[in-house]
This record gives sequence, C-alpha cells and structure tokens, in this order.
Amino acid sequence: MTTRRVTTYIAAAVICGLASLSIGHTARASDTALPLPGASPKARLVSRIDTKDRVAFITIDDGRSVTDSMADFIKDNKIPVTSFVLPEWLKKLWEPTYSTFPKMTFENHTNTHRRLGRLSLEKQTRELCEASRLVTKIAGDAPRLFRPPGGVMNNNTLKAAGACGMPYVVKWSVDTAGGVVNPVGARTTLQRGDIILLHYIPQDTAVLKQVMQMMKEAGLKPALLRDYLP
Repeated sequence: MTTRRVTTYIAAAVICGLASLSIGHTARASDTALPLPGASPKARLVSRIDTKDRVAFITIDDGRSVTDSMADFIKDNKIPVTSFVLPEWLKKLWEPTYSTFPKMTFENHTNTHRRLGRLSLEKQTRELCEASRLVTKIAGDAPRLFRPPGGVMNNNTLKAAGACGMPYVVKWSVDTAGGVVNPVGARTTLQRGDIILLHYIPQDTAVLKQVMQMMKEAGLKPALLRDYLP
C-alpha cells in the first residue's frame, strides 16, 4: 500500500470518528434541552369562559399565606378553587394545608414570580417548564393552565406555555385588588363565565366571602376551570 493511500485512509477514519463523536454529543445534549416552542401549538389566552352554565370560577394566586380562616371557609363550603401557586410555597404548605383541599387544582404561576414581558422566549420557557416540573413533583399532577404574574405577558408567553404542556394562559374578568370586587367594564355584578382573581393574603378571606355572596345573588355556583378548559 502506498504512503498516499495510507494517509487517505487515516484521514477518513479521523473524520468519521469526529463525526461520530459530534452526533453522540448532540444526542446527549438534546436529552436535557428545553422543549422546542415550535414543536407545540401556542397556548390560547382566556379571561372568561363562554358557557351557558350558571357558573363562575374562583382562582387564587401566589400561595404563601393561606390563613386558617380562608382554609376553613374553602373546606367547610367545599368551594372548587383553581390555585396558581409558586412551587416554593406549594412545597412548604403542601402537608399542612394544600393537600387537605378536596376540590382544588394546582396550576403554573412561574417558578420565581418573574414578570415575563421583557424575557426572551428561551427564558420564559425555562421559567414555565421548571415550575411545571416542580408542581407535578409536589402535587402529583401536571399543570394545564398558566397565569402570568401581574398579567404581564407577550406572544412568547403563549409559545412557552404551549411548549411546557399547558394549552391555556388564564387571565381574569373580575379583579379584587384592594379588597374591592371589581368586574371588568362598567358592570357591578358577576356574570356566568367570570374568572375571579384573588390572592392568598389575610384580607382576602373577607373578599372570598363577599364573592361567594355575590355569586349566590347572581344565581351562580363556583366551578373548576379545568372542567371547562379541556
């Protein structure tokens, strides 16, 4: 065999070996990579539910301060609640509080309560997917709904939520900031399909009682969002 042919064979072997190493490295990296937003449909944004049923939806955010009075009121009245809880507080309060609620789902509210409007798609995806992973680990059920902190979001948020397995981004049609039940628009009463925003803070026990009274006066019953967002 000539020297030129030997050199050619060696060069080919080296190239094939490097290609093999590169392919293997790529495969291993993809195992831990974030999901590709383009591979999943964007989440749908909802702020109220179009339904003929006489129901409204109580949603409570953050989760760091679940008072005994609020917990007792929810349990005693068997109120279905959609909770958008940070994983840190879900973990801390799981055994003493959250695991005792009979009609509650635990959804995604980001991992660190970051405002998403100025974050890149990659950073939003990482924030949402990590939160879903942790909530699933703690509560045993993967979130299907996402609520952006403060309602701050952009089009990338819809892509990130879809990539992390959540088909819906949920805002609200009734706010309760400052202890005042405030439906969006000029109306002063609750309507069927309303999504009502509260927080796990001491003063919102009274607000929750007010909301329940307003629902009764409007002929409405509370329901879980997941039952109306398949």
